[in-house]
Amino acid sequence: MAAYRLGVAVSVLCCLLLRVSSCSASRIVLPSDSNKVSLTLYYESLCPFSANFIVNYLTKLFEDDIISVVDLRLVPWGNAKLKGNDTFECQHGPAELLLNTMEACAVDAWPKLNDHFPFIYCVEALVFERK
Repeated sequence: MAAYRLGVAVSVLCCLLLRVSSCSASRIVLPSDSNKVSLTLYYESLCPFSANFIVNYLTKLFEDDIISVVDLRLVPWGNAKLKGNDTFECQHGPAELLLNTMEACAVDAWPKLNDHFPFIYCVEALVFERK
């Protein structure tokens, strides 16, 4: 099971990296004063795979100080869909919609990654532990 989870995480990371590398430079928006790699993670707040990735793999960016060369942007959206009547529907139901909204508000209220990541990590650790 651990090998499967590692494989999923590596696959997700590879897809993210391939997506970043396949974009033309004219479509990538970087801060003008940044020489960092721009990485945006779209995830679902109640998805066990997203929680696993954030708790067990994304934290490696901080632990190994790779974050010093990465401009990481977290977007709690995942498989949410905008419905025709200006409402949203999330894959994992209304509770995920609420958590996505809370995490998006945290990003908005605390724009610096070092300020909002601990909150997002806390929520996703609880999801990972199925609490």
